[in-house]
Amino acid sequence: MQAPGQSQSSASEKQISLKDILIQLFAAIGFLWAKKWILVIAVIFGSALGFVYSLVAKTKYVANLSFVMEETKGSGLGAYAGIASQFGIDLSGGASSGLFSGDNILEFLKTNLIVERALLSPRTGNLKGTESLADLYVESHDWKKQWSKDPGLSDIKFSRENDYSSDPRKKLQRDSLLKVLYQDILKNVLAVGKPDKKLGFIVVTCISRNEEFSQKFATRVVGEAIEFYSKMKTKKSAANVAVLQAKADSIAALMNKKTYAAAVEADLNANPARRVTLVGAELASRDKLMLQTMYGEVVKNLELSKIAMSQDAPLIQEVDVPQLPLEKVKVRKSMGLLLGGIIGGSLVAVLLLAIRFYKSIFAD
Repeated sequence: MQAPGQSQSSASEKQISLKDILIQLFAAIGFLWAKKWILVIAVIFGSALGFVYSLVAKTKYVANLSFVMEETKGSGLGAYAGIASQFGIDLSGGASSGLFSGDNILEFLKTNLIVERALLSPRTGNLKGTESLADLYVESHDWKKQWSKDPGLSDIKFSRENDYSSDPRKKLQRDSLLKVLYQDILKNVLAVGKPDKKLGFIVVTCISRNEEFSQKFATRVVGEAIEFYSKMKTKKSAANVAVLQAKADSIAALMNKKTYAAAVEADLNANPARRVTLVGAELASRDKLMLQTMYGEVVKNLELSKIAMSQDAPLIQEVDVPQLPLEKVKVRKSMGLLLGGIIGGSLVAVLLLAIRFYKSIFAD
């Protein structure tokens, strides 16, 4: 328990501290007021820079694409899975993956894999050999002029068909440029988020100088992600279907051979008086019956696997797709004047106060 004298001393220190703060605050205001003409010049200069920036800043185009995704919780084939497992067939399909669960999808859409696939996609439809979106992006930023200093970079084209695998040096340069594009897009172009954490809607935003690029890149990023995810989810089920289909085709071919062999044996040994002559036909018929039974089971499991694969496929539906013309984003002249003045005045005020503070320290 503190003594009364100590309590009064503590309160006095607090009052003195508050008083000092107020004194310093008013002193700073007075100091800035004395330098008001410097601040006025800084505000005018900042406004001028902001105005110039609003004139030279290029218009940017915003493309927003929203989609919703629903994953199946289970295939509903539990009753059949046990039966199928007796034949060595797994109907569980692709177990629920965590790739698109929670906020993982937000990072997945920004991975180098998806962004690079979207960049290398053709600019016009699915026409091979045409310009890619990466070429369009480079063109819209005039990067070719910067790269012209290096003869090896100016003629590089970005496409899935020509990856310069036959020229290791060109391939290395191309891959390095793709990394530069990826980093720039991740920093300045692409944004992925959820408007509401409680809902399953995901919005992909693309902001760039080129209207065509913004629209197509947002669409391609989502398209590539959906394609990759769908293949991943159904990969195991698709493998089961392929194995069962191959078995069904093989058994069907053997069954046809046995049917033909049984008919040939019956024609060659038509004498009923000799029973030994019927053995070949009976063996062929027995093999045919066994193959028919096997074929029926394989076909049944094949159909169940196809159902499992359809259940594994995720339901991803695009809701809002960007349509031309896109929303334009440009700094207005009035906004450039206002923000430039505020930023210019604030920076100079902070600089003046910092100089005053250091002078007071050295003076003490």
